[in-house]
Amino acid sequence: MSLRISHGTGEGEDPVAALSKFEPLKVVKDSFDLAKLNLAHLGASTVPVDLSLRKDVDFVESVRAFRRWHANYSKERSTGTLIDEFETLADF
Repeated sequence: MSLRISHGTGEGEDPVAALSKFEPLKVVKDSFDLAKLNLAHLGASTVPVDLSLRKDVDFVESVRAFRRWHANYSKERSTGTLIDEFETLADF
């Protein structure tokens, strides 16, 4: 396990390395707990992803609409700052 943690894999490639990033002292216990859960629920699987929903596109369009709406009410400075932050997130 120490090899997997210290090997320097790419971001998100190794789940053990990802776990060790957040709480390195608990990675062994967490791994055992996850293994026990897996054994207790052998038929469990992840929820299928519906890629047609594209929430990211909806978010970007909503931020643009919010910016257009705010252009008519530009007296609120704090809202403009919030929209700037939303636009930064939408660009991500």
